[in-house]
Amino acid sequence: MKTKNNFCIKEGYLSQTKWHHHDDTEHHNDDHQHKVYESARAILDNFNFNRVLDIGCGSGFKLVKYFKDCEFVGLEIEPTLTWLRDKYPEHKWLESDFETKLPSFDIIICSDVVEHLTNPDELMNFINNIDFKFLVISTPERDAIQIYQKGFMWDGPPLNLSHCREWSYEEFNEYVSKFFDVRRQFMIKNKAESKSLCQIVVAKKIMEDGDE
Repeated sequence: MKTKNNFCIKEGYLSQTKWHHHDDTEHHNDDHQHKVYESARAILDNFNFNRVLDIGCGSGFKLVKYFKDCEFVGLEIEPTLTWLRDKYPEHKWLESDFETKLPSFDIIICSDVVEHLTNPDELMNFINNIDFKFLVISTPERDAIQIYQKGFMWDGPPLNLSHCREWSYEEFNEYVSKFFDVRRQFMIKNKAESKSLCQIVVAKKIMEDGDE
């Protein structure tokens, strides 16, 4: 019998059966995810990079805040895409359809997007088809958020109706490692609540034979 693809999440975990779009434009200047962008900015400065791609950039507030002096592109879906083009017409915003062929980037940011997708493999394959140097990807850490949601052993589906699934620290490392070379993984705190709820993975392309 064929095993169900649960994207490296433990057996018995239940994913969300319905998908609900998350609108980030109403909370564009909150304290969430800033460490993701700060981490990406630190890499950019350390290596003297300049080109940034943000997949699922939401309101674009943090992308503009941390990378306004760089060459960046933000990807989003409608109606957020039109909102971004009206709000920040001086910057480049493209539709996130996982099919558009994109140029090379120094850093790809994907902040709290993967948990919203019914098939996250499509996102990971899309990223893998882009020429990039570093990927900074984040997602809520299931065990951490369950402590104050419904208990440590809760097996889903997520309370957040816009989340299809949520990974533990170890599961997310295993999942990302299927596609990329994980260089670092760490937990970050939500500034507003002082709790470690989110995990960040910094990764690179998997080296093929003959690559330096």
